[in-house]
Amino acid sequence: MQIKAVRINLSIGWVKENFGDAGFSKILNAVSEEDQRILSSKFIPVTTWVSFDTYMHLLAAIVSELGSGDESILMRLSADCTKKELRGVYSIFIKLGSPEFIIKRAASMFEKYFSFGEVAVTNLGHKNIMLRFCGFEKQHRLIEVATFSFCKVALELTGGKNPDVKLVKSLADGTGYFELACTWS
Repeated sequence: MQIKAVRINLSIGWVKENFGDAGFSKILNAVSEEDQRILSSKFIPVTTWVSFDTYMHLLAAIVSELGSGDESILMRLSADCTKKELRGVYSIFIKLGSPEFIIKRAASMFEKYFSFGEVAVTNLGHKNIMLRFCGFEKQHRLIEVATFSFCKVALELTGGKNPDVKLVKSLADGTGYFELACTWS
């Protein structure tokens, strides 16, 4: 199970920008030596595949060390990183696309970032889409928080008014997937 390094690079950049080198040191001290080796690299090429567990350990360390156990810190991290990312390489899709356009392409975007799993997109009606993210394990639950925020920001950036994203099914249930309901006006 691997993820593209771009998500790790953006997360590390966010930590340093918001908590400085001292905050990043806290993160490094909270993860294994193997994760430290990867995370402390000067720069990981964005197209490099990195262990998904390393990314999960990074998110867990951010929650415990910088968020004092409050997972809402991942909402802020993911929102800020998503804005940078979508205003960068994906800016043409944001400018030309609608909320439906970007959310319906979640499956193809997912494949570019994850070496495993899949996304099923179900249109439930006007401005109402369900996303099912498959192939995860119970211990990967923090990805729900990051993905939740990604969807909300994507809807906002493409002109979706009053975006609402709800976690309908959680990895905590042991199903191997989670579902997000996305609506907007």
